[in-house]
Amino acid sequence: VEEAAAKKAMARWGAPLEAARKQLAISKADKVIDTAQKRIEEIVDPDAIPVFRSLLISDTKTPPFPFTKSCFAALARMEQPAASQVIVETVYHHPDPMIAAEAAQALANHDLMSFVPVLMSRFDAPTEFTANIVSSSETTTRNETETRKVKTGKTD
Repeated sequence: VEEAAAKKAMARWGAPLEAARKQLAISKADKVIDTAQKRIEEIVDPDAIPVFRSLLISDTKTPPFPFTKSCFAALARMEQPAASQVIVETVYHHPDPMIAAEAAQALANHDLMSFVPVLMSRFDAPTEFTANIVSSSETTTRNETETRKVKTGKTD
């Protein structure tokens, strides 16, 4: 069933996304670039998520910008946890650190619960880290910083 869904998604979204990627890679005309970016960024169909994943993870030869930026914009608008997971996978697996950083930035507007568990599950061993958590109170104008030690990771 899952394989059939992937084939259906590739049949529906593979060619349009591939065409837009090629346009963005070779075109110098602003109008063509803007149109291709807009077509990608307007995709809200969750069936397109596996196609985005395939293109973002596997393609390391096409010049990354503005194609990846448009893909991340589309994925960032989707509320499905699978969209967040594709972005997280790009952070972890893409060989270009600029693409990985762009992917991390795309997570900024996602619900924390849609990607933090995926990030935390990537730890192979128990890990302890310190984080500064900044919060502001409505009753005061100063920010209060709290430091917490968080233990996480897989244990055997």
